[in-house]
Amino acid sequence: VAWDTSQSETGEALAKIKTQLNLGVDGLGHYADAINHLSNNTASAAPDLVDFAKRVASNGKMFGYQETQTLAFGASMISAGAQSQVAATSFRNMGRALVRGEQATKAQRQAFRALGLDAVKTARSMQKNALKTTLDVFERIQALPEWQRASIASALFGDEARALLPVIADTRELRRQLALVGTEANYSGSAFEEYLVRSETAANTLQLIGNKIRGIGIGIGDSWLPTIKEFGLGIGDVLDTLDKRVGVLDHVKTSVSGFMAGFG
Repeated sequence: VAWDTSQSETGEALAKIKTQLNLGVDGLGHYADAINHLSNNTASAAPDLVDFAKRVASNGKMFGYQETQTLAFGASMISAGAQSQVAATSFRNMGRALVRGEQATKAQRQAFRALGLDAVKTARSMQKNALKTTLDVFERIQALPEWQRASIASALFGDEARALLPVIADTRELRRQLALVGTEANYSGSAFEEYLVRSETAANTLQLIGNKIRGIGIGIGDSWLPTIKEFGLGIGDVLDTLDKRVGVLDHVKTSVSGFMAGFG
């Protein structure tokens, strides 16, 4: 109800996320709250965030990010216009590049050197504080001459990580979204509160519709009362004298069922 998605679709996606992150029921509830809070305060929709998380939740954990930090990266890319699957691919490529270490390609090692970094040291730093390390890399790319930023980002993260470029160009929105889910108290209970608002709105709408239907029914009923009374008395008389009317009923037998269906 809170996310305007189907029960089966939402349940399946959250079950997969729960397994990826090894969350309990309470932990999954808090995770859903974080999704809802980001959806309410950014240009990313909850279904897109769920799809993003379903694709990369375990990757983010492996790279060293907290669960909500991974969500914030996804929300910032989706808010900038990326589709959820493109955002997921970009995030996955970003994390892989930063933790690759000795397995970094020649182009990646050159890109790290252009930023004043070392691939192995960066990989070690990711395990200590993945978020801080990533933001440092972004800031170093920002500090490059404008003509060089896109090429270094492409060499480091790959051309498929195109959803990262707007985030790297301006990290203010990413930092804002990280702050939104940085403290559990900020988003705890968000999904349930959203449900209450929507359910109350739905219940009120149904109540208004019901009132109108009842009003129309009462109006129709009042106008029909004399006819219904006369019809009832007539039916009663027919039943009381049925033995004398069999011949008449035989003549109209084919019309009775159609009449009763229309009356019904």
